[in-house]
Amino acid sequence: MKRRHLIAAIVMALALVLLAAVAMAETYYVKTGDGKTVNVRYTDDTSHEVLAQLKYGTKVNVLAFTKGGAWALITYDGKTKDGDYYYGDAYIMSKFLVPYKPEPYSGGGSGSGSGTDTSSLNALFSKAKIVDPYRITVRPTRASGQVNVRWAPSKASTLLRAFPSGAELNVIAELGTDWFQVEDPDSGVVGFLNKAYIVK
Repeated sequence: MKRRHLIAAIVMALALVLLAAVAMAETYYVKTGDGKTVNVRYTDDTSHEVLAQLKYGTKVNVLAFTKGGAWALITYDGKTKDGDYYYGDAYIMSKFLVPYKPEPYSGGGSGSGSGTDTSSLNALFSKAKIVDPYRITVRPTRASGQVNVRWAPSKASTLLRAFPSGAELNVIAELGTDWFQVEDPDSGVVGFLNKAYIVK
């Protein structure tokens, strides 16, 4: 009887851990500049084996970001490239993920994954104001969430790194009313952050 109770307790604990992980997951979607698929791997390293491929627009649950935000740890539930079934942790390069459902791919992409119109970027950059660097604190909309720093001042542009709540960044320029150019003092990453997700 005791052994049966112990096994039941272990199963219940594992179920609770799994539910907690799913509850903390962030929803993202696959978005590439050329509309092609993205490799899913067993580890966060391009030299390791490809597990499967995800199509443009596929919804994924991101559990965490690794290697300075370059990779996303996801839950993969589906067939492998060999036709077997796999359920568990897997990795995808975070530059191919966006936090919104992308429009269907219509061709003409640059391959950069930027999703950003050059003329509107030029207009925005022309209004850039260089400032004496000052410190801000990241504040996502959810306590368990993260805030994205991107290569360009657009929510459609490639993700450089995701920062947890409370992370401190240096503002080095202000662009219009919506964006900061920021630098991470620890990693040296420079990118753009929407002003809605900060506390001065």
